[in-house]
Amino acid sequence: NMDVASFAIVANNITQDFNVPDTIINKYNIQAHHDEDSTTCKLTGLIANYNSDVAEIMGILAALEIFIYLVKETNQKIVFYTDSLVAKKVLSDKRMPPKSKKYTNLRKSFLRLASLYALPVSIKKVAAHEGIELNELADKLAKKRLDFSNS
Repeated sequence: NMDVASFAIVANNITQDFNVPDTIINKYNIQAHHDEDSTTCKLTGLIANYNSDVAEIMGILAALEIFIYLVKETNQKIVFYTDSLVAKKVLSDKRMPPKSKKYTNLRKSFLRLASLYALPVSIKKVAAHEGIELNELADKLAKKRLDFSNS
């Protein structure tokens, strides 16, 4: 039984229905979570567990892959909010931060996708466990997905 980590993607301002390609669903084990709040898109994924920063980076990568086509169609900008400073620095700093060599391939994938599709992407750091609604929701969904996968 492989040690797994989960991530959640909680997205607002989704202005139209869209399909997630099967390749991405399978790659990240994506599941959609539906409820009465239809204005917020909620997805979770499962990946091999390395550490929480990798899970956060993989969540951002997955979200980028999922929303690429929608963003191209609607001309929206992508803004990621993460409570992982490592993820923010690895993916958005001009230079790789110290002691982050192990994230090089993830960074390359992210930058390649963003430039291939000429996407305006920014990443903002938010405080963890400070009551930031969508961040709390993402944490809760990711934990629920992990608990469910371990049962």
